Amino acid sequence: MSAARARCRASATAAAARVSAPGRRLHRPSRSELAFAARILVCATVAWYACVLLGTSDNPVPAALPCVLLLSGSLAVAPRLAYQRVGGVVLGAVLSVAVLRVMPHSTFAFPLVVVLGIAGSLLLRHDGVPDRQVVITSILIFAVPVAGYPEARVLETLVGAAVVILLAPLLWPPDPVRLLADGLDAYRRDVAGLLRDTAEETAAGRVEPPTDRALALGERPHALAVQLSRARRALRRPAVRRHRSARDAALAELGDRIELAQRTSITLRSFAEELQARAHHPADVPLDRAVRALAPLIDATRRALDTALSGHDASTALRAANLVERQHRTDYPGPRDACLRSGLRLTNAAVADYDRGQQGDDGTSGAPGRQT
Repeated sequence: MSAARARCRASATAAAARVSAPGRRLHRPSRSELAFAARILVCATVAWYACVLLGTSDNPVPAALPCVLLLSGSLAVAPRLAYQRVGGVVLGAVLSVAVLRVMPHSTFAFPLVVVLGIAGSLLLRHDGVPDRQVVITSILIFAVPVAGYPEARVLETLVGAAVVILLAPLLWPPDPVRLLADGLDAYRRDVAGLLRDTAEETAAGRVEPPTDRALALGERPHALAVQLSRARRALRRPAVRRHRSARDAALAELGDRIELAQRTSITLRSFAEELQARAHHPADVPLDRAVRALAPLIDATRRALDTALSGHDASTALRAANLVERQHRTDYPGPRDACLRSGLRLTNAAVADYDRGQQGDDGTSGAPGRQT
């Protein structure tokens, strides 16, 4: 019994540690998240009561669904998704009604509806992806063989899509500069935390395999670059042209930092792959001294990158990173050790390029030393 109690106590302690971990704490909703929730609430309510007034049904759920589903992502792509959803619903309704008219009580009616829905989804593609809304609508309408239901569902979807297209952009429109800044700041904190953990693991003599979170982290700078391109296109619209001069400078500065994040995500992935190969091949051999001694360089690179991604002068942090790298190169001059350092060296080189571009100097401050 004592062993069982000890195991239960250990499990409870581990569960409490997981809940209290920094990445799993409950956080206060941001202003953009509150605006996102309020936008969905208003649009879904307006679409619902509009359909009630039109008399489509007493529970017009299809009118609220577009407001919830289409506004869950970026507001910039919501109108395009609304048009796609309407097209899928209309095609699915037409296919299901056609089957019900031809064979309403046939055994093969349902498989035929599914086959036609799949065929329609393959024909009605969006960005190369089949539109599953065709299959979903055709099955739902087949499952509710009530007169007037297909027409009501199409009308309610049209109302919901119209609310998304016409009303949603007017409700608390998001500031693209603030969204980009928040996304870049979140990435900066996450990549700094990942490098800090890697430095601690390396100093302790162990290197854990990368998690899904770490693998997904490298894709976020590219998503920020796409978001930056959309923000620049949005500022060209006549409705926001008068604010363009005030935001161009902020977008240009954010663009430089996002470009740095893209460059360093590639170099850091290269370093992570080399570190994994060095640490786990062969798996039964402990980490050698060169890998353990890399921890101060990882931490110095983290400080330099974190400073640059926050928009501050990184020359001091770069000089410290260069001193640590020079010491590691002196202690471990072998070609395998140089390959192990290369990802961090290229990361610091990218930070130095960014720093020179921001300072406009002759490039002598913080430039990393040449690898030998």
